[in-house]
Amino acid sequence: MIERKLPFNMVNGALAWAVGLIAVPLTAVPFVAYAHYSQEGRLIALHVDRTFRGPVYKRLNGADLRYFRSRHLHYSNAVIVLNVHAVMDGGGGEAPNPESSVLPVRLFGDDMQMLHEAGYRTVTPEQITAWREGVLDLPHDALLLTFDDGRSDTILNAAPILKRVGMRATVFAIGDAWKRSPLYEASPGGLRSLQRQGWSIEAHASAPLASVDAGGGRNLPYLSARRADDGKLETLAQFRRRAAIEYVNARKAAQGIAHRPVVAFAWPFGAYGADTRTNDPRVAAINLKEARRVYSLGFNEDGQTTFNLLTQETDPMRIARFEIVPTLTPRQLFERLELAIAGSAPEVSYAG
Repeated sequence: MIERKLPFNMVNGALAWAVGLIAVPLTAVPFVAYAHYSQEGRLIALHVDRTFRGPVYKRLNGADLRYFRSRHLHYSNAVIVLNVHAVMDGGGGEAPNPESSVLPVRLFGDDMQMLHEAGYRTVTPEQITAWREGVLDLPHDALLLTFDDGRSDTILNAAPILKRVGMRATVFAIGDAWKRSPLYEASPGGLRSLQRQGWSIEAHASAPLASVDAGGGRNLPYLSARRADDGKLETLAQFRRRAAIEYVNARKAAQGIAHRPVVAFAWPFGAYGADTRTNDPRVAAINLKEARRVYSLGFNEDGQTTFNLLTQETDPMRIARFEIVPTLTPRQLFERLELAIAGSAPEVSYAG
């Protein structure tokens, strides 16, 4: 029997291949971890993923759908206003979202199916303005669904799901946000693509505004407090000028994105000086007066526990939005809205 030995270089080559097959996956570990656990990584992965497939969407079970259809209180001459901060998954499985108010994609899809099956019909701020002026009738079960900031996940995750259930929404946009944060914020062209699906673009801020030094070691939302400079608060007249300029510039910024007239404004963080996030409650009245000069409608996030529908009697600059949060199941959200309808809608009928 003749003993045959493999050439030395062939053995080395085989070993190199084996080591390489083990090492290559290991080199990907930092990238996978980055995409899995960091917010920036998740957003990059989201942009790539949406190039190939849409967001997760699974139809609710028949029992839930029948429940929503049969128990919904139908209403007329009123609008439910809901707000969604963002729609994005966390690190996977039970991992937390980037922010506590962000809805997981699956939950957002379930919530939107609930609203659709119950019979809600989405409207725009322009329709609400025309209704308040007496020139347009709103559909029954009118719903205004809003998104703040104009984030990229609104286009990548929320819009495809809303299109699937035949609904539309409104984006309160921030001027120049995309230039400063192109990963987080949607481009003006991307936001205009939503308009072609029936969405509206309204005003949120002229630019990404930082909080202001309100004195006493407090930093508060830009429009909710008098600004401190060298330990001295600006006068109310100075605050009025600052607020008036911001309202005009925010409208210009939103119209520059939309290429259409803008009729509505949503206060950043829902704050205009009418809650504890202020150093002078008098700024609330100033904000409302200056905003009325520029906009037909103003939205905040007051009344999360005493939420009421928008009616003809509602102050158009004090419209409360109920925020959809991840701690509510679709059925819990449904029941919360039914209570608001029962307690504040001017005309109610029972579906069952």
